[in-house]
Amino acid sequence: MKIHVLTASMSLLFIAACSQPSADAEADAATTNIDYVGDSRSTVLDLKEALSSELQTAMQAAGIGAAIEVCRSLAQPITADISGRDAEKTIRRVALRYRNPANAADELSKSVMEQWIADLDDQQAAKPVVNQTMDSVIVHHPIILGANCLACHGDPDNFHPEVTKALSANYPNDNATGFEVGELRGAFRVEYTN
Repeated sequence: MKIHVLTASMSLLFIAACSQPSADAEADAATTNIDYVGDSRSTVLDLKEALSSELQTAMQAAGIGAAIEVCRSLAQPITADISGRDAEKTIRRVALRYRNPANAADELSKSVMEQWIADLDDQQAAKPVVNQTMDSVIVHHPIILGANCLACHGDPDNFHPEVTKALSANYPNDNATGFEVGELRGAFRVEYTN
């Protein structure tokens, strides 16, 4: 009888040990997420720098209206160029309130951004989020509105006439105004495929 009880107890311990992730497995999963966040952060920085450079050049040469035109005509090609550097990784910008319909968020991105908005409302930071599926890993990085972004994403009543004219000409269905500093503007979405 004691042997059967001992055997049954050992079996239960073995089953319990196999059914729960070990500390090593949890640490490996956390390391994987950190690797994806770190790697995707460098891709996000590449895109930010490329876009900022083009916008600053246009603004210095011909004013903010020219920067809006550059954003309309070059933002997607620059994003595609950054994505084309790695066959297993793509980046795009997504938003709930978008200017360009190509940047509309899907359901996953919407849920991530809605959570960030709730976090920001609760005075918490919006942090990168890693989602894994069978086929891909998707990392979202928040885009928080800065003071210099108000020139074309803030209150339209405060826009320079040149901005109003350029937005009307380039984005007749614009949904990306009325933001305040510190609000969530959107997300950089980096997707890794196998």
